[in-house]
Amino acid sequence: IRADTREALWLGSVLVTALFFNRLSMQSFEPDKAELLRALALVAAVALLFGVGRSGEGTGARDPWRWLLATPLLRPALLLCIAAGLATWLSVDPGSSLWGSYPRRQGLATQSAYMILFVAVAVRLRSRRQLEHLVSAFILAAVPMAVFALMQHQGLDPTRWSSRVLPIVSTQGNTVFLAAWLVMVVPLVLHRLAVSLAAATRGLSGPAGVLPVGVVVVQVAAPATTPC
Repeated sequence: IRADTREALWLGSVLVTALFFNRLSMQSFEPDKAELLRALALVAAVALLFGVGRSGEGTGARDPWRWLLATPLLRPALLLCIAAGLATWLSVDPGSSLWGSYPRRQGLATQSAYMILFVAVAVRLRSRRQLEHLVSAFILAAVPMAVFALMQHQGLDPTRWSSRVLPIVSTQGNTVFLAAWLVMVVPLVLHRLAVSLAAATRGLSGPAGVLPVGVVVVQVAAPATTPC
């Protein structure tokens, strides 16, 4: 499995999971997103095992697993997984704890998918270029998300929902989740905007500066029209 293919996998996971919803299902959002995320995590796990087994291929280290275990952020993540596993094992309803409730699907299986994708990125993200690609994926996902929210606010939602949803949920199905994504992306957008403005002052302005400005405008407008 080529390194660029593995990178495309976790970049695609960001974009697809953020924007996917199924208007034909009863819940439309979270259960479907969770199932998609688990499938992507399974593919990422297979790619990770095949790739890392090749003595640090593309990682800049002889032993990527040793490097990963030395990463400080991994320790609290492992503790979280252990706590979730113990909670599932000791739960009064292990089935629900493992697979999650129907409306949310946030059980141990989904938490494990988060951990797998975290490890896949931690092992393979080795260059500034890869980091910029990941930042771009989060920003690009926010653009249709925010535009869809503005369309819903203006009563221009083209989707006929099979069940009642809140007025402004975009592709997230919940105003809180929508606001959380946009707030998370704001610092990344501001950084890109600052870089673009700095390049413009040096006479290097171009299309790279257009996207961050548009995203800032949309993201400022979308949370302002989102009900609490």
